[in-house]
Amino acid sequence: MAGSWWRWRRIAFRDPLDTRVFADFASSEGWWYAGHENHEWRGSTLVWHSLDGAIIGFSPGDTVSVSFAEVSADEPEVRQRAMAEAEAMVLREFRCFTVSEALGLLRATKGEARALVLTAAAASAPDRYCPEVADAVTSALFAPEPPVRAAALRAVMLTEWPQLARPLAAHALTEADDGLASFARALAEQVYHENAYAHLVQPPAPTPQDLDGPAVNEVCRGGPGTTAVHQETALGPTAGRCRRTH
Repeated sequence: MAGSWWRWRRIAFRDPLDTRVFADFASSEGWWYAGHENHEWRGSTLVWHSLDGAIIGFSPGDTVSVSFAEVSADEPEVRQRAMAEAEAMVLREFRCFTVSEALGLLRATKGEARALVLTAAAASAPDRYCPEVADAVTSALFAPEPPVRAAALRAVMLTEWPQLARPLAAHALTEADDGLASFARALAEQVYHENAYAHLVQPPAPTPQDLDGPAVNEVCRGGPGTTAVHQETALGPTAGRCRRTH
């Protein structure tokens, strides 16, 4: 069954983790070092292989602010046991977040401090779509604090869920910070192969009914306290902006 096996799992560490500490742990488990990989947005990831086929990557958090490990395999559908064992070894050795713990902490955290917790939630999310994490990320894309919006972009980068493509495009088109807007457009195009400006469609000429009709207000999927105002405008009938209502 397609959903009965997992492609990868990430493990977010509660404490900053030095590369040497993880390398010593990997060596003690008999994993052999395979080098490092450079990711444009995630930075450098050190990679180990277990004897039974699991691939373990470690990102020290220099780029995304949270140290995390990723367990995968070249043929994950036939390496599930090896991947599960490698994951269990990491969980036994280090203090790690679960998704529910990270989300609970996120709900209890206010202001810019949410940025780090949101990254931890995304770094501990499963490979398949998780609505609770996606809602938190969507809401954070339109948060008033720039560091939280930046963390939301990192979360989109880490999860790469197709369901986040449209919220990301909406963010790219409404982001006031030039650096974050550029990052969002690059993510939309390189991760989702979607041009954010493609949503700037020219609608048909408005009819008198369109001009007189009221705007339709709906609650964003980003969570309580966020309202999406959808109006017939130059952006098209489905365009909208999200704003905080409290």
